[in-house]
Amino acid sequence: MSASLDARAAPPSATPSARRWPVAPWEIAVVVGAVLTVALIGALALSKGVPLLWDESVYGLRTRFNLGLGEAVSTRGDYWLDVRAPGLPLLLTPTAALFGSSDLALRITCLLFAMVATGLTWYIARLLTDATTAAIAVWLVVIFPGWHVSSWQMMPDIPGAAITLAAMAIILAAGRGDRLSWWALLAV
Repeated sequence: MSASLDARAAPPSATPSARRWPVAPWEIAVVVGAVLTVALIGALALSKGVPLLWDESVYGLRTRFNLGLGEAVSTRGDYWLDVRAPGLPLLLTPTAALFGSSDLALRITCLLFAMVATGLTWYIARLLTDATTAAIAVWLVVIFPGWHVSSWQMMPDIPGAAITLAAMAIILAAGRGDRLSWWALLAV
């Protein structure tokens, strides 16, 4: 009876992990092209010298305050100043400490988060689907105009998306093995 069960078992090439990996060279070209497209469009936007928006100014000032380079932005409890996400200045503080607190350096950091999030979009789609669907998913992100507008701005949206996608990728990748509980705990 066990011989008949073995005969009906799917061949190793039909298992989901065998279908999804290894990555074909054209897939690498698609992902690199997508990430470089985000980088190029972001670099073009940054080269125009667009002035900071109000929210970007607040995040820049809070980042400088974290380094001891300025006063606290809000000391009177203003709603629009206190409601801002505290995580972005904390994420930007190492960049400001290493490369200076220039607005350009902080915006480039946000653009790097957008590039990482673009690659993670492909990776998650690749884990869940096939190569063609993952390629379509990453290019849908790339052609979305809102992605490019937000990718270089010093706002918490893109870095937050990148961190969320990284956590999802860790959980999904860990679920492929036999130690899901350990990896899930690590991701939290």
